[in-house]
Amino acid sequence: MGNAQQDGVKIFDPSGKAIGFIGLPERSANVCFGGVKRNRLFMAASHSVYSLFVNTQGAPGG
Repeated sequence: MGNAQQDGVKIFDPSGKAIGFIGLPERSANVCFGGVKRNRLFMAASHSVYSLFVNTQGAPGG
């Protein structure tokens, strides 16, 4: 299922074009936005949870 260079999160624009990559030391399986302004990206990986403040805002949840 890929290699170590693919460990992390790929970022896509609304048209589906890849525009970035957040490298992690392990495979990430799930992501979500959180925080007061929904501008903190949480990335759940094999053994850890990583977070990063980003320059965008995630969609509001239900």
